[in-house]
Parts: sequence; structure tokens; C-alpha cells
Amino acid sequence: TAIATSTVDVTTTPTLSVNSGSICSGSSLTITANGALNYSWSPATDLSSSTGSVVVANPNTTTVYSVLGANGSCTAIATSTVDVTTTPTLSVNSGSICSGSSLTITANGATNYSWSPTTDLSSSAGSVVVANPNTTTIYSVLGSNGSCTAIATSTVDVTTTPTLSVNSGSICSASSLTLTATGALNYTWSPNTNLSSSTGTVVVANPNTTTVYSVLGAIGSCTASINSTVNINLNPTITVNSSTICAGQQTATLTANGASTYSWTPNTNLSTATGSLVTGTPNTTENYTISGVDANGCFGSATATINVNTIPNITVNSSTICVGQQTATLIANGASTYSWIPSANLSAGTGSVVTGTPASTENYTIVGTDSNGCISLTTATIAVNSLPAMTISPNLTICPLAAATLTAGGASTYTWSPSLNLSSVNGSAVIASPISTTTYTVIGATNTCTNSAEVMVTLTINPTLSIVSSPSIICSGNFSALSASGATTYTWSPAATLSSTNGSNVNANPITTTVYSVSGTNAFGCLSSTTTTLSVVSTPTISAIANPSSICAGQTSTLSAFGASNYTWSPASTITNPNSSSTIATPALSTIYNVIGSTGTASFLCTSSNTVQVTILPVPTITVSPQIVICEGQSSTIYAVGANTYTWSPTIGLTNPYAASTNLSPNGSGTFIYTVTAVNINCAATETLEVIVNPLPIINAGSDTTINIDNTLVLFGTGNTSVGFLSPDGIPLSCNYCYSLTVNPQDNICYTLEGINNFGCRTTDDICVAVTKDWDVFIPNAFTPNGDKNNELFLPVGYGITEMRLTIFDRWGNLVFKSNGDTIGWDGKKNGQLCEQGVYVYQAEVLSISGTNLKKTGHVNLLSRVK
Repeated sequence: TAIATSTVDVTTTPTLSVNSGSICSGSSLTITANGALNYSWSPATDLSSSTGSVVVANPNTTTVYSVLGANGSCTAIATSTVDVTTTPTLSVNSGSICSGSSLTITANGATNYSWSPTTDLSSSAGSVVVANPNTTTIYSVLGSNGSCTAIATSTVDVTTTPTLSVNSGSICSASSLTLTATGALNYTWSPNTNLSSSTGTVVVANPNTTTVYSVLGAIGSCTASINSTVNINLNPTITVNSSTICAGQQTATLTANGASTYSWTPNTNLSTATGSLVTGTPNTTENYTISGVDANGCFGSATATINVNTIPNITVNSSTICVGQQTATLIANGASTYSWIPSANLSAGTGSVVTGTPASTENYTIVGTDSNGCISLTTATIAVNSLPAMTISPNLTICPLAAATLTAGGASTYTWSPSLNLSSVNGSAVIASPISTTTYTVIGATNTCTNSAEVMVTLTINPTLSIVSSPSIICSGNFSALSASGATTYTWSPAATLSSTNGSNVNANPITTTVYSVSGTNAFGCLSSTTTTLSVVSTPTISAIANPSSICAGQTSTLSAFGASNYTWSPASTITNPNSSSTIATPALSTIYNVIGSTGTASFLCTSSNTVQVTILPVPTITVSPQIVICEGQSSTIYAVGANTYTWSPTIGLTNPYAASTNLSPNGSGTFIYTVTAVNINCAATETLEVIVNPLPIINAGSDTTINIDNTLVLFGTGNTSVGFLSPDGIPLSCNYCYSLTVNPQDNICYTLEGINNFGCRTTDDICVAVTKDWDVFIPNAFTPNGDKNNELFLPVGYGITEMRLTIFDRWGNLVFKSNGDTIGWDGKKNGQLCEQGVYVYQAEVLSISGTNLKKTGHVNLLSRVK
């Protein structure tokens, strides 16, 4: 026999237990299975893991999870149900009100609502509440769908309704009152008639009648109004008389009425400057302003005039007469009536015109009265002179053309007649040169009184002379023979250009035209003279110049001659006017020009000549660089040869427009024509050069941007030609020289887009990308403040965070925790006591190092019983 054994290994079939629970959408539930060694979960969707005893589920809807527990090959199945209630999505309005007003706030997105703070709210619950806070207030509303909650805020901005004050007052008509309003920021006044402005805290009112002004004050959109009354007191009406007086003879009295007090201006020549009654004695008509003030202090004015009639200005002539010869006429002016004192030897004692014949000098007083009754005096004199006692020289005999001195005496002034052949008609002595026997009369005057006398001058016979010159016209430097006849002896002048000063025949050789005189004496001793003119035409001294004396071929030179009256140039074939003192020469070769100049008239000319040379200079032959083709923004060198100096135009884009070779940098694209003017010894030539500037491509790599280190960016280049991105600093791109590609830079970088057009012109554009690491914040959905020193604190974490503010609410919207400078994370406690396990609402505000302000709201599970 044999014995065999069989071993049956028995593995304990697991007895599974697993928890279930309820969550709000967006939250999670930790599911723990017990009773097996290994676990497998399904469905694995929305689970943190498909294996393990503990998984975290965050489904969007209620889900039943199965867990397969195994002890070796023995298995068991258990289920866990996660009930999901939708978390409400809240919306609530905000608004602005004036203090004392209210705003209706409406919340949507939940079933039940709880509001805080409840101060100044019509209710602490319900979807619609009415808020009437005194200051700007932020209201929080906790909305719930069952146990799931969300929080939203409504801001009610409160602007203070202004409390206004404004002054009133009384003014005189035509005056103004400054109105000042306080209590608001902006003001509007109405009506704006007779106001300096319709806006502003201070305005000036000058109404014609009592007026009530309303001012509307505003602080933002909140307004209030208040009234200001401006009462008008009428100005007094001042009356006053005027007066008329004679200057220096009378006093005027002026009386004012209509006011309480008075002031007179100006007060010159007045008895006083105040009071209702004044007297005045001005020298000329004066206007006075009377300013009156009534019992209300209101002002009125009037004008009074003291008309001052001037004393008549009596004018009268005086007169001088000769005794027994004349009657004096006296004429008075300046008055209406006249009286003459004394009236003896006068034609009348009154009237403006009288005549008088006194035997000796007499003074008269004239009294004149004008139409205003004003009187003035003046005097007139009739002077009486005696007649002069005349004397005169005896009768004379003279030769023709001779002169005789005639003298008179016995008077102060003398007048001679006839005036013909007298040296003067006035004076006590005159010279007479009569052409025939003549009797002269002289009238002598002393003090306007006259007498007369006569003298006879008898004329004898003079010789008759004649002169002949042969020839009568000469050129300077030649001689002419002068011959005189008709007398016995002869004397010639001027002597300087004569061969002799005596005799009937002499030779003359003057340099300029000269008048020669010859005097002849006959047998009676009487002298006669005559003249002849010898015309002298100057022999010219010719000077000639060419300006310029050296010219380029094809240019002109101005030929000018001086020293004559008429000119003839030769050769005439290359000049514009051969018979002008100034002419234009255009010789093809160097040429000597001859000019003949003459003076005088066509019947008698004197001539001489001179020469001038015009030299022809060679014109340079210029060679310039060939046509240049470049791209926009490039430069090139242009040059010219064949001359001494160069000038390029236009000068824009040239480094040195006066050099034979210069650097060229045109502005823009297109065809540019440059002209060079080259000069050799003043002779210039020009050449042109064509420069073609092809345009650069127009491309755009995009605007600079900032991305997170974990993000990618699509580069997209555009242009009017083919474009492609270049590898930055050797970093390979996913697509070489492509117009579009996706990049994921890890550091700040710039990408270069290049474009090349059909002309071969190349351009680039950069897009720079700033890479930041401060965009993401990680917030856990659960923590376990159970004292095991593991996961004890709820705290959002991340990188690049400079400031964090954390606020925790319970599901009813009550504030549980708010971080401060000392405490940032929540330890699960309120007022030192651990809170109940459950779901809480968080609000996290995080400020990154780049200045980005992130706001997140969500739910966190407090699991205080987890071990």
C-alpha cells in the first residue's frame, strides 16, 4: 500500500467594507475600502487611482463605484455611492446710489440665499433685497442648492447727497453781489441771466431787479438745490442846475437835490467840495459831477455846467500916414459894439470902422462889448510922418556900353525908374548903362512918406567890332586863326591859349571849347567889345576791357570801351553790337578785338583806338560711375573723374557732395538721378548718374508677448513676400524657415522672421517672448487637521507668490477664517475650536511677482476624523 497526501490551502475570502458619501459638484470624496489585501476600482473615471485601499473621487454626477478586493485568488466586491449635488453658480448685480436712496439687489443661480452684513438690508434672506447703506458697502450672498453653496458679492457705491448753503443780500441797481455756494463739488446756477457764470462755487450777480437764483449742487450724480435772493435798491436820481458867467466878472451858484449827501468833482474854483449848494468862479467853462448817496447807501450822479463866456478879444489896427497926404482907417474886431476915445480928428465916436487925419501922432482907446455883455479894452495909434527933402547927382555924358554912377540923398529908401539898364532899382547909388540918352527919376521915402528928383544920362557913339575864326571847330591840339575889325586898337582874352593879346590877328590853340573876347577903342575913346566861340572836340583816349578776359567755349565775354562818344569794334562777326560802348563777344577761338572811338558830331569827329584780348579756356570731359542698383537702406560709392572740382545734386543722402567720390545712402526706394557739375579752371560740364533703390520686403513677426513656462506659442509671420523664422542662436526649430510654427521656450527669447523679395533685398523683424513661472496656483480640495502632523493646514501653494489672502466660509455663508500678516493657512479652527467635518467655501486672492492678481473660489473638505 501506499499513502498519499493532499493539501488543500484555504484562503480567506475577503469581507469588504467601503464608505459612501455626498459631495457638491467640483468637490471630491475620499473612499476607503477595508477587508482585503489588494483592491481594484471601477469605473476609474473621476478617481485619483484605480488601485489601492484609498482613492479620491470627484465625479460630476452621482456615481456608484465598485471595488474588487482580493486576498490572493479569493475576491469579493463592494460598492460605494457618491451622491453629487450641483454647486450653484451665482450672479448678483451691483450699483451706485446717493446717500438716503436705496438699491434693489437680485441674486440668481441658487435655491436659497443668505445675505451679510444684514445692516441696511431689507432682509437677510431671499433672492431680492433692498439695500440703503450710508457708505459704500460690499454685500456677500451665500447661495445654496441643498448642502452645496457658493458665494458672490455685490458692491453698493454710495455717493454723499450734498447739503448746500448759499448767501443772499441787497445791492444798489447797477451794482453786483458775490454769491458763494458750499456743500457740493459742482454747481449749476439758474437763471444765468446777469450772472458772471452759470457754474462754479462763486459767481457774481448784477440783476436789474430783485431776483431769486437757484443753485444746483452735485457730488457725482447726487444733487441738491437751494435758493439765493438778491434784492435791488434803486439808485437816487440827482438833479442840479447849470449857470453862465463872464470870465473874472461873476460868481455862479449851483444847487443839487435828490440825495442825502453830495460830493462835487472837480472842486477847483468851487466854494466847497460837499453839500447841496456851492458857488464857483472858474476861468473857463467847467463840467462838474455831483455824486449823491441816499439813505440806503445807493449812489447816483448828475452833471452841472458853469459856462464861462470869455472876455471879448478886441483887435484893432494902427496906421501911419504922411502929413497932408493920407487919411488913416482904423478897424476894430472881436465885439458887437465899439466906443472910440478921444473922438477928435475921427470920422465917428462909435462903430467898428473909423477914419482919422490928425496933424500929429495920436493914441485912441477902443471899448468893445460882446453879445453876452462882456467888456474888453484895447488901443490903436495913428502915427503921422513928415516928407523927405530929396538931393540927386548932376546930369552925365557916357560912351555906349559905359556905365555912370547915379546918387541920391535926403530919404531912407530909394526907388529908381525906368529900371532898364540899371544895376538896381533900389538904393541911394545905382549904376546906369543906357543904350540911348535917358532921364532917370528917383523916389525917396522916409517913414512911408515920399518925394522925387530927376537926372539925365547922355549917350555918345561906340565903335562896331566883328571877329572871324578859321576854322571855327578844331580837334584838341590843333590851331585856329582869329581876325578882328571895326576899331583902331584891340585887346584879346583869355591870353593863356593865344599867340598874342594885341593886334587885329592872333592864333588860338585851346584844349577845350573857349570863348574869346576882343575889346576895341575908336578915335573918340569909346570902347566896344565882342566875342567868338572856338569849338574844340577832344581827341579821345580809349581804354578797353573784357569781362571776363578768359571764358569757356560757348560762353560770352562783355567787351567795354571808355573815353569816347561813339565806338566801332572789329572783327564784328563774333560780337552782338559792333557800334556800342559795351557789347557781347562769343569767339570760338582766342581773339584780339580792336575798338575805334570818336567824339564830336557827324560833321566833325576826332578819333583814336585800342585793343583787348578774349582767351578761350578748354571745357572738361567728365566720366561718372555706371548705373548703381542697391536695396533700400544700403549705401554705395559714386564717383566722377576729369575735372578739378565737383558738385553733386541733390545733396540728400550724400556724405560729401563736393568730392570726386562720395558715399551714397538714398532715403526710400525708387529711381534716383544724381547730377555732377565738374569745373576745370572755371569751365564746367555736367553728367548724370542713375541709382535704382529696390524696396525692402514688408514683414511682420507679430507683437511681443508673455507666456507661462508650461505653455506653447504659435509664431505666425506675414509679409508681401515669402518669409520664414530663423533659428535663434543655433536653437533648432520644429520647422526650419517656416512662416508658422509652435514653440515652447523655457527662457526669455526673441525669434527673428526673415523675408527676401524678388530683388534679393532682405529684411528681418523680431518677436520677443517673456517666459514667466508665476501663473499657476495649486489649491488642495481636502485636509485633515487631526493632530497626526500630516496634512494639518489648508494652504494654497505655488511659485512666484508675493502675497496671499485666504477667506473661509461655512456652507451658510458665515465667516470662519480670514488670513492676516501672521496667519496665512487655515488650521481648521474657529475661535480656537476645531470646526465640524464637512465642506467649506474658500476665497483665495494671490498676488504674483509679475503683479498679476489671481482670484479663486472653491470648496475644501475638512476631514477631522481621518486617521
